[in-house]
Order: sequence, then C-alpha cells, then structure tokens
Amino acid sequence: MKCICTLLFGILISFCDQAYSQAVAPSAQPQKGFLIDSNPQGATVYIESEVVGKTPCQFGFDLSGEYRMWAFKKGYQNWSYTIDFNEKSIKSIYFYLTPKTRTKAFWRSFIVPGWGQHYSDRFMQSKLIIVLQLCSLASLGFAEKYYRDQSNSFNTRKVEYELAQKSVALEPKAWQALSDAHQSVKDAEQVRMICAGAALGIYLFNLFDVAAHFPKNFRHIEFMPAVTSAAKVTDMGVKINVNMPLAK
Repeated sequence: MKCICTLLFGILISFCDQAYSQAVAPSAQPQKGFLIDSNPQGATVYIESEVVGKTPCQFGFDLSGEYRMWAFKKGYQNWSYTIDFNEKSIKSIYFYLTPKTRTKAFWRSFIVPGWGQHYSDRFMQSKLIIVLQLCSLASLGFAEKYYRDQSNSFNTRKVEYELAQKSVALEPKAWQALSDAHQSVKDAEQVRMICAGAALGIYLFNLFDVAAHFPKNFRHIEFMPAVTSAAKVTDMGVKINVNMPLAK
C-alpha cells in the first residue's frame, strides 16, 4: 500500500511539473521575413543590389519602405517590380516569368542589329554584330563624304574646262583634269556601293543569325509543384498574399 501511494504521488508531481513548464514556456516568436517563389522556379532574386537566392527562397528580414525586386533566369525575360512594404506585413511573394521566344528576338534584331542576339543570351555574337555594323556604317559615311567631295571637284573641273575651251593652249590640260576628276567620281561611287553592300549584308546576316540560331535548348525541363489557391499567377505576373498597393 505504501508503494502504491508513493507511485501515485510521484506521478502527480511529474504531471504538475510538466503543466507548470508549459505554462511558463515563452511563446514562439513569429518568423521574420517572407517567402519568395516563382513560376518557373530557379530564378535568381535580387532586392535592390543584394542577392537573396534562387526561388523558392526565404528572405529573413522584415522590410519597410519601397524596394525594387529583380529576378533573372536563363531562357526567360527579366522580371522587376517595386514593392511598398509600409502598408502591411508581407509573408510571401509569387511572380511569373515570361519565356523568351524566337519572334521577339527577331524583331529586336530588326530594330537594332545585335539586340536579338543579346536577348537570346548570345552575348559574344551580339557584340560582334554590333561592332561590324557600326564599322560598316562608319565606312559608308566616309565613303559618302568622299564621293561628294569628288563630285564637287568634278563640277569645278567641268567649269574650268568650259572656260578653257576659248584657249587652244589651255584646253588639253583642262580636258585631262576633267577626265581625271570623272574617273575619281566613278571610283568613289564604286567604293560607296561596296560599303553600302557591306552594311546591308551585315544587317541581313544579323536577321538570319537571330532567326536560325535561336537556342533550341534554351529552357530545361522543370517539374513544378501544383500552384495552390494561396499563390496564383495573375495577369500582372505577380501575386502577394496580402492586400497592398504595388507601384511599377
């Protein structure tokens, strides 16, 4: 009987001690920061100039004020947004990345040679085409100026020849000068045509290159988790789980 009482007393003491420990235990601190995720995942995220990580990732600090957020992923257009953290506490940010396409690359190179190659992450080809196009246009500009100078010189020699026709002694010399000036104009025009052809050829090659060599394996296959109702892709490409204003 004495042993049973001792056992019951020990159980009672243990139960009271456990209840007291739970009562005085400090409450769990709320987690700071917010979750950042994207579709597709694997995008490198920056807040201003600081690297946060690759999605999905956790930013471990609370922010206040407006911050510019950036995201980069190969094969997709860069994403950026200005978020105001003053209004309410943000717990998660979800955004959608738009894939790059051959058509968008082509139209960029159509407007500015080399731009489509840069858009396709072919940076070396982009720099090469830009340099070649600028050099060809500069050469065409110099060739055009040289042609105009030679044309003006030819017109001057033509006037001198018309005046020299009145003198038998001066006419042969004036004719020779006029013939030389005419030949110089023809040579300058030929150089101008070559430079124009080179500039046009580089531009057309730029269009062919961006259309024919758009990376086939630009985006690797990713298996994405199902998107829940708490994080849905919107038409704007961003979903934040609190009601707060966003400024572009």
